[in-house]
Formats: sequence, C-alpha cells, structure tokens
Amino acid sequence: MKDKELGVVTINYNKEGIIVTGDLKVSPFVPDKELVSKLAQIPGVEPEVINKQAQLIFSAWFAMITGFELADMFEYEIASEVVHCEKHENGKVKQCQLKFIFRKRIEQVNNVY
Repeated sequence: MKDKELGVVTINYNKEGIIVTGDLKVSPFVPDKELVSKLAQIPGVEPEVINKQAQLIFSAWFAMITGFELADMFEYEIASEVVHCEKHENGKVKQCQLKFIFRKRIEQVNNVY
C-alpha cells in the first residue's frame, strides 16, 4: 500500500501561544472503480438521487477511514509532518500546518516502535 495523505491541520495561536483556531482540510476522496459503477446505477439529479449518491460516497469514505484505524499498527502508522510554521514578532508560534499521512511503518531499530 502506498502512502495516503489524510489531510492538513492548520492551528492558529495568539501572541501568548494559546490556540485560537484549528482547521482540518480533508484530502480529496477518489472513488474506486467499484464505487463509480454503483454510482452509475443511480442516475439523476433529483434531491433524493443526489442524497443516495452522497450516502454511497460517505459510506465508502468512512469504510476507508475505518480500514486505516483497524490496520495492523505494527506494520502501518498515521504519521504527521510539519508543512509550515510562522512566528509572531515575540518569537512565539503564530500558525502551524501539519500533514497527516497513513503509511507503512519505517523499519525501526531492534523492532522497537
């Protein structure tokens, strides 16, 4: 399995270093061929049709996220990487962005995780 970016978290801090806001931008979910086939079987633009299509997409996305949570955490991990940070004039952090990734664990020395 290749790395899967889950999303980016942006955290904003005031000049005292206290969190003011946080924002999560989830990575786009690309339906697989099976889901595209199921969606094609529900054509139309009426509200009830759009609702059924949205439910299918949400269910597939939720199953994917649940799969990450149920994965063997000795083999896989949800890791974070700092993308960007800014500081206030006083040197305290103003804003940081972190990217979250589901990936195969990097081999650890002496099998210690």
